[in-house]
Amino acid sequence: CHRDQDKLMESAKKSKDSEKDEVFSCLGKGFVLFKQKKYEEAFNHIYLLSMRREYAAQYLLGTFYEYGLGNIHKNINSAYNLYVSAYCNSSDDYLIYLADAGISRTIKYIKFNKELESK
Repeated sequence: CHRDQDKLMESAKKSKDSEKDEVFSCLGKGFVLFKQKKYEEAFNHIYLLSMRREYAAQYLLGTFYEYGLGNIHKNINSAYNLYVSAYCNSSDDYLIYLADAGISRTIKYIKFNKELESK
């Protein structure tokens, strides 16, 4: 899927902090727990929502896997796949912008590790 990167960047810059949190408000208790850094509890709530195709949940779940938050093992490939799903399916410009950034980070990580392996 393809998105207009300039439009996404412009929209993201215009977003206020309250609007940014609003993107994740659909996650309810899961997002509250995430912000409180209660990652193990948050993961359970967010995982269930991601299975219901809640794209904000898929983005946050990608974050868990990218950084290995809580007791979740770091898994860059899972993070990448979740970010791609959020990017391709969400209609919220700010969430799409965040997912795009996640995709870029995970691709760089994967390329870097492949370069290390080939040496």
